[in-house]
Amino acid sequence: MGAHHWLESGDLFANRYRIERTVGGGGMGTVYLAHDERDGTVCALKLMQETDSDEQSRLRFEREAEVLAKLSHPGIVRYFGHGYGPDGTPYLAMEWLDGEDLAQRLRRQSLSVSESVSLVAAALDALAHAHRAGVIHRDIKPANLFLMGGAKGALKLIDFGVARLAGGSGRTRTGAVLGTPAYMSPEQIRGLRELDGRADLFSIGSVLFECLYGQTPFHSDQPMGVLGKILFEPAPDLRQLRPDLPTALCDLVQSLLAKDPAQRVGDAELAATRLRNCTLSAESVFPLVTNTPQALTHRELRWLSLVVVRPQPQRMELEQTLGPADQNRTLTLPMVQVTESFAAKLEPLPDGSTLVLLEGTESAAEQAETAALCARRLREQHATAPIAICLGQSDLSHSRLDAVALEHAAEMLAKWEASHASDPSGPQVAPILVDETVRRMLSSRFEFAEEDGLLLLKQEVHRFEPRVLGKVSPFAGRETELSQLHIALSSCMDNSAVSAMLITADPGMGKSRLWHEFHHQAKLRVPDLEVWIGSGDPSSAGSPFAMVAQAIRRAAAICDDVPMAVQREQLRTWLRTQTTEQDRTRIGECIGELIGVDYSDSVSPSLLAARDNPLVMGDQLRLAFCDLLTQACARHPLLFVLEDLHWGDYPTVQLFEAAMRSAQDLPLMVLALARPHIHDQFPKLWESRGLVRMPLRLLPKRASEKIVRSLLPTKLPSEQIAELIDRAAGNPFFLEELVRATSEGPLSELPESVLSMVQSRLLRLDALSRRVLRAASIFGRVFFRGGLVRLLGFTETHGHSHSQPHRAEEESLARALRVLQDRELISQRRPSRFQREEEYLFGHALIQESAYSMLTSEDRVLGHRLAAEYLLTAGENDALVLAEHFASGGAKEQAVQFYRQVVSEDLAGNDFQAALRHIERAVQLDAQGPALGALLAMQAEAHLWLAAYQPAIERAEEAMQLVPPGSPDWYRAVDAISISAARLLRHDRLLALSKQLFALLAPPDDAPSLAIPLFVTSSVRLSMQLFIAGQYDGAIPLLHKIEEIVAQAPAPHPPTMMAQVLAMRANRAAVEWRLDISRDLYEQSAELLDQVGDVRGACSQRLDAALFCSDIADFSRMEHLLRKIVPVVESLGLLRLLGVVRSALSTAMWRQGRAEEALPLCQAALQELILAGDSRQQGVCRINIARIQLTRGELDLAQQAATEAAESLSVIPRFRLRALSLQAQIALAQGNIALAEAASTESMAVLTKLGRAGTDEALVRLNYAKTQLLLGRTEVAAEVLAQGRQRLQDRARIISSPVIRDDFLYKLSENAELLALAAQLCPEPSGS
Repeated sequence: MGAHHWLESGDLFANRYRIERTVGGGGMGTVYLAHDERDGTVCALKLMQETDSDEQSRLRFEREAEVLAKLSHPGIVRYFGHGYGPDGTPYLAMEWLDGEDLAQRLRRQSLSVSESVSLVAAALDALAHAHRAGVIHRDIKPANLFLMGGAKGALKLIDFGVARLAGGSGRTRTGAVLGTPAYMSPEQIRGLRELDGRADLFSIGSVLFECLYGQTPFHSDQPMGVLGKILFEPAPDLRQLRPDLPTALCDLVQSLLAKDPAQRVGDAELAATRLRNCTLSAESVFPLVTNTPQALTHRELRWLSLVVVRPQPQRMELEQTLGPADQNRTLTLPMVQVTESFAAKLEPLPDGSTLVLLEGTESAAEQAETAALCARRLREQHATAPIAICLGQSDLSHSRLDAVALEHAAEMLAKWEASHASDPSGPQVAPILVDETVRRMLSSRFEFAEEDGLLLLKQEVHRFEPRVLGKVSPFAGRETELSQLHIALSSCMDNSAVSAMLITADPGMGKSRLWHEFHHQAKLRVPDLEVWIGSGDPSSAGSPFAMVAQAIRRAAAICDDVPMAVQREQLRTWLRTQTTEQDRTRIGECIGELIGVDYSDSVSPSLLAARDNPLVMGDQLRLAFCDLLTQACARHPLLFVLEDLHWGDYPTVQLFEAAMRSAQDLPLMVLALARPHIHDQFPKLWESRGLVRMPLRLLPKRASEKIVRSLLPTKLPSEQIAELIDRAAGNPFFLEELVRATSEGPLSELPESVLSMVQSRLLRLDALSRRVLRAASIFGRVFFRGGLVRLLGFTETHGHSHSQPHRAEEESLARALRVLQDRELISQRRPSRFQREEEYLFGHALIQESAYSMLTSEDRVLGHRLAAEYLLTAGENDALVLAEHFASGGAKEQAVQFYRQVVSEDLAGNDFQAALRHIERAVQLDAQGPALGALLAMQAEAHLWLAAYQPAIERAEEAMQLVPPGSPDWYRAVDAISISAARLLRHDRLLALSKQLFALLAPPDDAPSLAIPLFVTSSVRLSMQLFIAGQYDGAIPLLHKIEEIVAQAPAPHPPTMMAQVLAMRANRAAVEWRLDISRDLYEQSAELLDQVGDVRGACSQRLDAALFCSDIADFSRMEHLLRKIVPVVESLGLLRLLGVVRSALSTAMWRQGRAEEALPLCQAALQELILAGDSRQQGVCRINIARIQLTRGELDLAQQAATEAAESLSVIPRFRLRALSLQAQIALAQGNIALAEAASTESMAVLTKLGRAGTDEALVRLNYAKTQLLLGRTEVAAEVLAQGRQRLQDRARIISSPVIRDDFLYKLSENAELLALAAQLCPEPSGS
């Protein structure tokens, strides 16, 4: 065959085809646009490349011509002719196509669903014609589907270069792989000779998946990863990835991508019909579970070792079409013999690699060891071939392999090849590469080296390992720790002082065993000791107060599944033994709310208010819990145990901080057990409570020996016992597992790690027991028999929460549970949370984790959904448990619903970071519309309390766009913006918000009626922020409108709303200078909030009352109110409010002549306000510091504080003038007349602009007048003082009480000084 040269425009080829231009070229030839001189037809002329001298390439070229000559269909490129040019170059003339291929189209722009369906259906029509003609394309991919004139034009199937004719010459050699890796069917990858049209259907399924999802179904960056996924990994479920697609369409794609050709759609014609019958508009959202099993399958994942041998690595592109010349399958007889000796399965791949799969019932460590030995034997046969070992999990009975392991192996090999690419000869002996997991598994048996960031397996380490027997472990080796616990308990009781201890250790180190031994002995030593126990669980990790609720239900012996009336009576009976009659109802209501029990038949106003406000609910719960513990400890000593606190939550930690503070002089011992990372999770855990930390050390060898000798039935030599103890490495659980395992095999065969040992132990169980254990693992550490019945599909529930299996199923389940208990893998726990249920507990977290790891991904999804449904009907009241199960089970809508409940609990527990995490989780579940809006509103509230004011505004504004105006979630967002904008001094946003509220007053005819309490509450909050900011023009109209609405609203008015109205009236009274009335109204508002349990709101109102006490010089009352607030605010953990209260308290102390005591308190308050991020209150606090320092004679420090205050309050005129006036006062004391003049003049200008500034006006005028006097401007000073005196007298007349009026005029130092100086400079006429 001759070699053709490149043709130029105008050349005549084969005396027939006139060349116009070169179109492109590829591995098989060059394509030209040409005209057929004989009939004028425009055609595509394809010539073989001059380098294509390979016989297989020539045959492939001829095959394409032969195939096209047989086919005539509108969807297949037309054949015009073929032959040889003058120089012997083969050519093929075909229909000229104008447009782009599907690969180009997808890179440029995605397709709609209807476009995807239409195009792929057209391709199936073409394939159906080809298959009827006996042609298998074997290279279906987007690049071979040509779109005439774009996506809406006709489709042409092109490039039949690797097609096969049924009954043809069989020129493809056995084992050759033809096609494109990313779209190949499994049978093509395996090089099977007998292919049929179903191979094309797999490829067209991959194309359809890519059109619908934007990515191939078996995507990987490594070609080996793609091939491995196609062979072993199930196709991704479009129902999960695109829930908006029709059910029928998703099912069809899944059928096309079946591994087994027999499970695919019968033929291309049927596939096209089914595809066109998919209704694209009837279903917008596909239900997540349809036609799926309603019970866990019998499949399970097992550890599998993967050895990859790459004798002659070569470059393979994922979208490159492979021909026979591209193949490199090397299966030598020695390789087959080696792998057969290890009972391994071989899978040669087109890139020259060979997969060696080793699966068995042994553990991961044993699997890794077998793989290492196999790899070393294979290297003897292929010394220059790099080998990689990885561990994965498989279900080979269903052709499923953890493709991540294969990808990891491919990445290691690619990295090694890249680092040695510059060495043409290659290494004499290539390495065996391992990942970190394999290294850990084999660390005691092999040596390793590190090279270029890769781990290399080296020589084997030999050690003598004797055999032993044994079972069951006694308590030993923790006598010292046990003694410390008893000492702590005795000290707690003898001294009536709270005690807190934390036991930390890794899994298996004996935390629970130590605590249970202590519990047993403590009850014997202290008969009246009560023990309340709350246990953490990974399924409810982070759920607010979950451990506390569990502990109370256990202590009160309340079962979850009995009628509510019974639960209520159980709670009441228990509380009668723990609380005083006076507080019992209040505590009972809150504790009932915490544990999900209605304490009373009717709901009190305080509980109703709390249910509407998560923060109020959280405050009430904290106070009730503190009172419960305090009153319980007054009756008897109490040991409160928090087991597995690392699965606990921040609100619980805070709750015990407050409780231990309340019960600090009572016999309360808090004992927490956790893993070591608890220190990262809660860094300052109970430091202020004197927490004693007890990290458990490794079990001493002497104790380990005592355990072994007491368990073994026969006496063993000391060296054998020492070997066993050495391998246990001081871990009691590991030692126990070693002793148990020796009964089933020699010590030399035991696994190396605890986890792999557990897995090995589980695999020795019968199939049913393993299935029961896998089902149980979905629930977490604790599970229920009825839940197993539900997950195993033994019977339908028929609407009942407790399933009853058929007799045979019941007996088999009972037998399996007995086996698991006999093997000490689980134990039954009494009493059960659900009264008519059997409750079981995994013997250790590692057992549950190991069983869970054996579940297939499909069983996990299904199992979590079924578990959620069972728990919901059984009475589970932990919203986070239900949310996580529904989320893991693919039931997004239900998961979002419960996450919203979780977030409300987070906010109630002041765990704002947890609220943000759970909101993010819910948003990721495709929350939309009002549900998303509600989450964003709660997110805004969480940001607000974390002092992240800008994010709070942004999330709140997004929420207001998604929820109905005037709805509770809308008002929640309004409140977040109101407070956040005020803290950021965004007065423009406050005014805009006021307009939005006014817009609700003129709704369209079809709008729902105005929610008056919500409107009033939000409007009052906004008006107060406007008032504080000095935006009176915005505040006063809002105040008038609120009064108008309240007057028209039907009585009785909700207490919470009326408390806000009283606060608003107090503000209005202050504007009108009825200062004593303002104080009284704020106190009345606080009392109303006390009645409904809103302690946080009551504190805020008492703070305002205290500030008005300052305005009328009632400083002793002011201090009394503030000191009443401090302990409540401390117990609630409200940092910002605590800073404001302490700042105000320092003012009360300073006003009463206690400057020395006031200064450190005010400085501490400033630090709290800095942490809280409140710039306005920081400025006010600096003013208070400056006043105190001025009194102490620390003039420079006072001036610095006043200057900083003026700068931070630059955009709040109402408070800036106070700072400026104080600057002037300090400057006068310093003798700095220039600064005094500048500051006092600016403060007077601000006052003139505002028109009013409350009680600050007197100080502003006084310091201005003093400065003017020093400058010799007596007349100006006299005029200002006369104005000031008149203002004070006018305002004093408004005060109804003569005593309060005189205090206002003569006890406030600035007022008294102004009046005295005015009397000197401008005496009033006699008789005035």
